[in-house]
Amino acid sequence: MPKAAKPSRFGLSELLGRRQLLLIGAALLAVVASGWVAFEISLSGALRSGGEQAERRLVLFDRTLEAIIERFHYLPSSMALAAEVRAILADPDNAERRERANGFLSRLNDTAGAGELFVMAADGHVVAASNWWAYDSFVGENLGYRPYFEEAVADGDAKFYAVGTVTGVAGYFLARRIDGEDGPLGVAVTKINLGEIEANWWRSGELIGIVDTNNITILSTRPDWRYRPISQVSPADYARIKPQLRYGPQGPRRGACRFGHLGLAGRQFRLYRGRRCRHLRHLHGR
Repeated sequence: MPKAAKPSRFGLSELLGRRQLLLIGAALLAVVASGWVAFEISLSGALRSGGEQAERRLVLFDRTLEAIIERFHYLPSSMALAAEVRAILADPDNAERRERANGFLSRLNDTAGAGELFVMAADGHVVAASNWWAYDSFVGENLGYRPYFEEAVADGDAKFYAVGTVTGVAGYFLARRIDGEDGPLGVAVTKINLGEIEANWWRSGELIGIVDTNNITILSTRPDWRYRPISQVSPADYARIKPQLRYGPQGPRRGACRFGHLGLAGRQFRLYRGRRCRHLRHLHGR
């Protein structure tokens, strides 16, 4: 009876070698997978920590901006109630009343520290201003085309960011209608200069842009972003915006800001930090 063939020693060794290679490969895959998981966890934690830090900075920027605006929010109401303001609106051509109104606004602003204070008659002419003595005084200018005047007359209050047509200095305007017994007498306006906060943002090293409701950058730590849209402005919108002189006599700059892959649609205020984009807050302005 023939004997059963014994398995080859070479074949057994080859089988064991293949199993060892498979085990080693599986172990390497497990190490790589564990390392990848650890990397993802570490990266997620770092991004989460960076996001939390960005949120804290965001809150700080937001509160600083809001505090500056709220600091002067009372001024239009105070101006509207002042006897000197109502007197000049009742008789805009009276030189003595104008002098008293100018003096009142100058003293009020010396205490408040806003950019400028001025009073507009019902036809849009500026009849008194805190900078009455300056070569670029608002007194005598007709600013009735400004949206903040039209909106304040219609709704009682208005907020608007724009480049000054007289001074050429950009600012945030707070306007309030001054009512009389027979209807509106005029509008009281406070201009807030935001150049200081823009300078502080620049010194912080952050990359920041403030975009208004026209999707045009109005403040930024990058000068080449200022007064540029974040997307192309249509000819119809450009024709509507330019007469307001909101961005200076030249209107908004041609060509959109180059943000690369930053997603910017639908936000008014944004904080830009590297490749991240975060919502800051909304400023009114139509």
